Amino acid sequence: MLAMSIHKATLFVTIALILYSSKSDGGVLIGDAGLSQSTIDGFNLNPANLGFSSLNYLDFKLLIYSEDTLAIQYRGLDPIVKKQKGSFINTKLSAFQSGTPVSATLSHPEYKLAYTFVFVPPVAIGSSLTLRNIPLVALESQNYVDIKVKNLKLNGYLAGKIGKRFGKSFSIGSSIRYLSLAAEADVIESASQISFLSLDQEIAIGNISMGMRYDFSSSFSLGLVFDLFSMGFTDIKTDLVPSPSGETNYELQNPTDSFAVGIEYRNKSRSLWLDSYYKRAKEEETVSLASGTLKPKDNYTTISFRAGLQEKFSRRLSLLSGYRYEPASVGSGGSGPDSKAGFGTFEMIQLVAFGSDLTPFHQLSVGGQVRLGRVRVKGKKGKKAKGKSFYSFIISSGLVYKEASLGVDDEGDQPGAYYQKSFSVPLDITYRF
Repeated sequence: MLAMSIHKATLFVTIALILYSSKSDGGVLIGDAGLSQSTIDGFNLNPANLGFSSLNYLDFKLLIYSEDTLAIQYRGLDPIVKKQKGSFINTKLSAFQSGTPVSATLSHPEYKLAYTFVFVPPVAIGSSLTLRNIPLVALESQNYVDIKVKNLKLNGYLAGKIGKRFGKSFSIGSSIRYLSLAAEADVIESASQISFLSLDQEIAIGNISMGMRYDFSSSFSLGLVFDLFSMGFTDIKTDLVPSPSGETNYELQNPTDSFAVGIEYRNKSRSLWLDSYYKRAKEEETVSLASGTLKPKDNYTTISFRAGLQEKFSRRLSLLSGYRYEPASVGSGGSGPDSKAGFGTFEMIQLVAFGSDLTPFHQLSVGGQVRLGRVRVKGKKGKKAKGKSFYSFIISSGLVYKEASLGVDDEGDQPGAYYQKSFSVPLDITYRF
């Protein structure tokens, strides 16, 4: 049973190599809010916003600086502290609704239609990756392992969004995303370099979602997004299990299981976004590494909130600010035989190995936006249309602070304390034409 739990942990690590971010990331300087905004971030959050696009977009998301601190303490075990800082390109890539580091949107205003599409054919990535000194806490003992991922192959990646506006006020949109990959992995004890296990894995996941937007007036808009279909497939072959094990899940979702709704208020100098995300708890089983047994997962239904503000000082300069609250989706569980498996080692691997977000967290952001390269729109006969223009370049940057803490008491499945804080300076460059 413990061996199978290690299989699941390693499988999760491989998935996280590609699926590294939280769902539905938008403009971090406005709290990732904007389910009803006609910008590249709004397109990422709600495909229906594409129906209101009249320009083509090319967007680059970078991180000028990032600093992250993570502290974990289990009862009776050594504390784990990880600090990381530096500057790098933001390579987060989510399986579902979040945006990629580089994204493009093509618009056809004459049809009130816009879309974005990315396709990557099968390719052997080839290079290996070693994650060292990953803490693995099981049966009240703490070990450190190295996870070596090799022969990583992308079998295919497809992502697309399309939005269509009907009349002046209503639009609908849909998004699809599919990812398939294969990899080999070895789990080795860090100190002795003794092999725990080796395995081959194939993974495929997909999702289809739908969005809607309605403009009540020139000042108020409403946006709605919900999932329609999800698919997951895993196939694991390992030297510790005599026969291959696989699992396939096809789920036609009820729109009330997971959805988001947001409003926007705007005038000549100000835009305000308020969004809320609802996600129903999923019923699933997992291995409790505290007891080495299979248990139901202590998943919670969550409601998260996001808010963003853009205050325009002039045609070229704006102030940006945002707030985001994300609750915890996994509970503490319990230690009894009939209790559930709670927050523990699987989530810790996600935190330590990839710097993902601990929940619940609060995020605050403030920054500025500069618009450059004013272009006047030409009329039907080649003349410049009076009063109509746009800026080709939009550059946004600022400060983002995030803090999270979580405690699991002695009655929980795996008692421990978790704390994470981060500080970053993002940079977003958008070219419109």
